[in-house]
Amino acid sequence: MNKKFKSMIPITIYILVALFILQQCTSINITSASIFKSSKLDTYPYLKDGVISDDYTIQRLPSRYDPKITYNATHNFFLVEGDDYFKKIDGNGNELITIKKEEHKDGHTELATFTHYLFNENGVYDLSEEDIKEVLFKEIINQDRSLEPKTWIQLFDEYYKAAQVVVFGEELPYKDKQDQGFPVYFRIGKEWTKLFTKRNELRARGIDALKYNHKGYPPKFTRTIVLKDSSQKTFSNNEQEHYVHLYENKESSIKNYAFKYNNTSKIKSIFFEKEFVYATLAGGYTPIPISYTGTAYYKLKIKNSTLRFKEKAIKPIFKGLENHFYWYILPDAYFQNTDVSFLKFQYPSNHNNSGSNGLYIVKKIKDKD
Repeated sequence: MNKKFKSMIPITIYILVALFILQQCTSINITSASIFKSSKLDTYPYLKDGVISDDYTIQRLPSRYDPKITYNATHNFFLVEGDDYFKKIDGNGNELITIKKEEHKDGHTELATFTHYLFNENGVYDLSEEDIKEVLFKEIINQDRSLEPKTWIQLFDEYYKAAQVVVFGEELPYKDKQDQGFPVYFRIGKEWTKLFTKRNELRARGIDALKYNHKGYPPKFTRTIVLKDSSQKTFSNNEQEHYVHLYENKESSIKNYAFKYNNTSKIKSIFFEKEFVYATLAGGYTPIPISYTGTAYYKLKIKNSTLRFKEKAIKPIFKGLENHFYWYILPDAYFQNTDVSFLKFQYPSNHNNSGSNGLYIVKKIKDKD
């Protein structure tokens, strides 16, 4: 090795170190500079603008906060609970009906957990029906919560044994613990009865049974199914994989969540274009960057089709892009029933925000005639 070559080694090292520092610790782009960016990426839309490939499309559903999505396997449809609405969507991704969420003195319009029954103050919608209409309650019992415990138990047992469908509703609004309770709904034939619990009645987390006196009375209904993002370990009703196993009602957790989800497709990042410093060392007390915001370019492959889009992203200095996507898909047992899935984008900051936060439906484009 000649002397001239040896003398170049320290200079090369210094240059590489300098480039590394510029890339990692300043807002200057090197690896994500525009000279490395394919011109094809300029055609990628934001999610909010709609995404389309030859076979699939991504379309926005109105929802700012945490939506809840379930699936009815018997009739092949989805139920979506948004900020102020409930939607029924068929297995092709078509919206069949939207019902507005309304507040009332007993809470609000309630899609009972893991059911296709939508309850309001005075009646119920059976969302599995083709012709969906409100059915008024035949009776509303114990609304003032005044029944004696013994009388209530006898009445509850009588209705429970006669009913084909029994649903335990959500907790009622209460000012103090003495007001705690919830409604129980019974369908006997084609008629519905609403029975309020005694005062100070608690629920078991897991939504399937009363916590204390009535563990021998499981609900009676056909369960809907949650979707899941396996990479985020999150279900489409916003429950985390870890926590569902901690519920008091273990049997409920098994029935509702113990499906196999084996989707191998992932949302893959192709390119990241650094734009702004997002956070600095020591909580902003130093100028040393520890993460950046920018525009990331993605592809989502479904079967033989690829959807391409861009979104704002956050990248820590020494890590990959943070994942702000939740792609909810059905369990393996039902995966072939439909080409519909759901995508939630949840960018965590107003800084450099694209305005795409929310829920999207991913569905196959209807075949052309």
